[in-house]
Amino acid sequence: MTYSEYFKTATSGLSPYPYQERLVSGGWPELLNVPTGLGKTAAVTLAWAWKRGWRGGGRVVVKDADTPRRLVWCLPMRVLVEQTERSLRTWMKNLGILGEAGQRKVSVHMLMGGESDLKTWAEYPEEDMILIGTQDMLLSRALMRGYGMSRYQWPLHFALLHNDCLWAFDEVQLMGAGLATSAQLEAFRRAFPLGRSSRSLWLSATLNRDWLATVDLAAHLRSFTCLEIDDHDRARAKDRLAAHKSLARAEVYWGGTETDKKKRLDTYLRNLKNAVLSAHDPASQTLVVLNRVDRVQGLFRLLADARPERADLLIHARFRPAERAKQERCLREESATDRIIVSTQAIEAGVDISSKVLFTELAPWASLVQRFGRCNRYGEHNASGGAQIHWIDITDDADLLPYDREALDSARSKLANLTVAGPDDLPAADEPRPLTTVLRRKDLLDLFNTDPDLSGFDVDVSDYIRDTGRPGLRVFWRDTDDPNTPEIQPAPRREELCPISIGQARNLHKRDAWRWDTLAGRWEKLTHDARPGMTLLLPAAQGGYSPVLGF
Repeated sequence: MTYSEYFKTATSGLSPYPYQERLVSGGWPELLNVPTGLGKTAAVTLAWAWKRGWRGGGRVVVKDADTPRRLVWCLPMRVLVEQTERSLRTWMKNLGILGEAGQRKVSVHMLMGGESDLKTWAEYPEEDMILIGTQDMLLSRALMRGYGMSRYQWPLHFALLHNDCLWAFDEVQLMGAGLATSAQLEAFRRAFPLGRSSRSLWLSATLNRDWLATVDLAAHLRSFTCLEIDDHDRARAKDRLAAHKSLARAEVYWGGTETDKKKRLDTYLRNLKNAVLSAHDPASQTLVVLNRVDRVQGLFRLLADARPERADLLIHARFRPAERAKQERCLREESATDRIIVSTQAIEAGVDISSKVLFTELAPWASLVQRFGRCNRYGEHNASGGAQIHWIDITDDADLLPYDREALDSARSKLANLTVAGPDDLPAADEPRPLTTVLRRKDLLDLFNTDPDLSGFDVDVSDYIRDTGRPGLRVFWRDTDDPNTPEIQPAPRREELCPISIGQARNLHKRDAWRWDTLAGRWEKLTHDARPGMTLLLPAAQGGYSPVLGF
């Protein structure tokens, strides 16, 4: 079987791009810089399976000694994890090599917190497997402070994730502080003796090598290789790369002089709703990307009132797994005709959708490039005049979070000179890596002490994982006022957990939230503000969740 046949079998008939075949024939690069929509996930996953020696029907041939047995997909957002897992399972199943842990095949595991994550994969370190998780879940484990898991398993996960692993960091422009941590951990693995060698691969459509020039990895950057597309790839993807997308500044903007914040938000959302409805083509799909959960929820409410019979969608990260799965099914299976999708930046990466009209708030340039890639993605609207992108300015007196003024000013200056936004029309990302907390050797070694600090809590590693929007926590609901009586409530299942931000968790200790005390073996009432990585039980009577709007 040739690799082209292998790829077609896995992907149900898709032929590999030339760069995907070059990834198999050569050694592993450290950087993969490929435009959005050209199959980076399939390129790395299927190259890993091929180099590990897996062939159709589970037959194993000679393995590549430089390819570790565990492929670790580290994703910046939770909303991407389930979709990635579904794709990977489909490819492994089509090849006849998908199995569960212990079956001597390739198993696929999500590390998402909850009771079902904590076993299986770690019990079979000798088997080939694919691990998928957010940077919160994976980097916290790599720092010996695993979120959403038993503290007694921290050392085990730490050891397995630093030995015999190929780390694939996807969409690095969204990683924030986690990007510097991923670089530092790679530098430490090169310096410390390992039981089995590991390596890292950073992927993005807007990759800047200088982002990895951290204090300990900078000396290694000269030896890094980068795989990019060539003229053969460009000829194959010409419709996508030459997709016509007109670009203009929207008449509506976020900001203003109103002192009442609620009135300012209401005015903005009403004006934006009118602009979206005016530009929307009922024969196609419109995508609106805003930077904050409260704004997408507010706009979705207005659109739902204006279009009650339409199957519009709301996408953000503050949903439970059941609602996220439903959203993914709708994206994948339902008609995109006359549909409006309202989303946070969760839609930027890993979601294979396209729209004819795109509205997006101003964001850092690398993020805007990703958002533009969700408009006329396949060049399907080229023959009918192309697609329209409207970018929404954010004034200096507005709430800029989760971004900073310097990044937004830089993006605005690039947009000022553009009237089209096809992949070949956009300038490269040249912004420096943002200043973040950097993990040093002493910091990592100190984490080997897993005792709680003087406050009785575990050392907070969140500054090494995220800088914009600190790592959040997970909540779940039970129909009880006291989870210790008449019997102790069991640990949450994965499908119960809803991720929320630290900001959303403020004052939860005033709403009868409970945390699990591992040492005492019982639920203890939260008496202070929540901390990153916590899993909290909330009485169902407290509410706070809507299947339509999320948390």
